[in-house]
Amino acid sequence: MEEYYGVDLDGTLAEYDGWKQDRSIGKAIPLMLNKVKQWISEGINIVIFTARADDPENVPAILEWLDDNGLSGLEITNIKTPEMSRFYDDRAIQVEKNTGRIIGDESLLEEWIKIPEIKLNQLYNKKE
Repeated sequence: MEEYYGVDLDGTLAEYDGWKQDRSIGKAIPLMLNKVKQWISEGINIVIFTARADDPENVPAILEWLDDNGLSGLEITNIKTPEMSRFYDDRAIQVEKNTGRIIGDESLLEEWIKIPEIKLNQLYNKKE
């Protein structure tokens, strides 16, 4: 089976300091950008995983950002699929398979929970 990695956009591949109504995307994070390019050169399939893809109006800005950063042609999704053998995300907390045991530092989860509710609402609310 081919390797297939999901990579989050905001906060993982691009700098993120909160949702902007103009759909702007932050500067590339060099360390992750270089890893993604390396994985592509090794033949690993990469999909950009972002909640932004829930709104089709966000997709052109994402495509432009990918083009500008040398990642043209990557798939964009907001749906986690069984094909993803790895998932890179700044908000993820790893759980041991089939046990429910949290692996690593749970304080990371506490930091995410402290994000003000209004920011989450702005991020996930759609235009009517």
